[in-house]
Amino acid sequence: FALDLGVVEVTKATVRLAIDNGNVSVELRGLAAKIEVPGVVEGGGQVKVGAAGDISAAIDLTIIPADISAWAALVYKKPMTQIAAGVKFATAIPLAATGLGIYGFLGRFVSNGTRQMPAQTDPVERELAWYRADELDKYTPQEGQFALGLGAIVGTLPDAGFSFNAVGMLAIEFPDPSVVFGIDAKFIAKPEAQPKEKGDVNASSLKMLGLIAVDEDGLVIGVRGSYEIPKLLQVFIPAGAYFPFGDGPGDAYVRIGCDNAGGRSGQPVTITVLPGILDQKCWAYFMVEEKQLHQLGGDPDFNLDGFSIGFGAGWGFKWGGGPIYLRASAEVLIGLGTRPFVVMGKVKVEGELRLIIVSISVSGEITVRLADNGSYLKGKFCGKVSFLFFDIEGCVEFTVQGNADPPPPNPGPLVSGLSLADPFRWLEDEKSPEVQTWMKAQDDFARKNLHALP
Repeated sequence: FALDLGVVEVTKATVRLAIDNGNVSVELRGLAAKIEVPGVVEGGGQVKVGAAGDISAAIDLTIIPADISAWAALVYKKPMTQIAAGVKFATAIPLAATGLGIYGFLGRFVSNGTRQMPAQTDPVERELAWYRADELDKYTPQEGQFALGLGAIVGTLPDAGFSFNAVGMLAIEFPDPSVVFGIDAKFIAKPEAQPKEKGDVNASSLKMLGLIAVDEDGLVIGVRGSYEIPKLLQVFIPAGAYFPFGDGPGDAYVRIGCDNAGGRSGQPVTITVLPGILDQKCWAYFMVEEKQLHQLGGDPDFNLDGFSIGFGAGWGFKWGGGPIYLRASAEVLIGLGTRPFVVMGKVKVEGELRLIIVSISVSGEITVRLADNGSYLKGKFCGKVSFLFFDIEGCVEFTVQGNADPPPPNPGPLVSGLSLADPFRWLEDEKSPEVQTWMKAQDDFARKNLHALP
């Protein structure tokens, strides 16, 4: 409902009605309102009250004569208290002779609270999701933990930030350390009236979101870039890296784009030409993984272990619909693993043409594997023709196994014969004349040499 009180309009109210043993209680749990004084001030705000006494509130205002925008937020969830605010000026504070200026400031203080991390398993996606979250949902209670955030709004001076504007913020937690620095930049776009640490969501032509996070688990780097010319071109460039510390969870990786397969989360680098008309799309990704890269590109045969590198690229084209339709696509996968050493590659093409009563579709793929533990070349080609009430289709498959390593030669016996000899057995008979003679000769020889010594 809406309740117009002149300069203030109540746009939403949440009321809780409870009936217990004949007793009726009414509680106001939420309220949203707008304020407008023509030519002076405009804005809005909301407040929510939880069952356990939790309170969250937010307000944003624009002072029209001075063209100053401000916002503030308050969250109380026992024992946590969170306060955040920001202000944007009409005129920038110059940064020396750089051609840039500071258009505003942001700040945050959290007592007895820690970051409320989303459920994503991938560390880069998790940090980016936290950065984009609403200010009221960024922190959760934790006794003895504190957080402080400081940020600024920066842009070009001559054109009021139209050529370049960015919102940057440094957030620090203690005593359990956590440091997050994020910057949300836009090019050839008007700055938002209420800049916040949430990631850009408007349709500006060129956007870049960068984030660096360090905590006890590891170092996270995330980048999301996009460029758009409406109805002509769309470009999306995601990149990320994760380096765990000590026994931190997960394995290290560096990714420019992602295949979103094998437990990995993310999207590839994508370029779309004439979106919604031709939808001619190209995509690619390059991934370096510390310990393994399984199901590269979603292919169950591409399982790489040890330090691994994976690359994938593709192209797709669609036109028309219904009885007249054309579709074509091509895909390339290349992977390298080190334990065991293996190099794999795959090329796949598909196409379909529909012309009212005739439909033709073809597909083909070739996979090559070179490895110490087995190599092969295999392929599959299929075709289908549909005409009125009948279909003709078929496939051809082949596999060529690599030459197996020749077996090692049978080693010869380490011992070919054994004989036992005792050439001094005759010396055991001391009374024998031969032994007596031998012993006297040894004694004479020893005495002669010993007497010659000084």
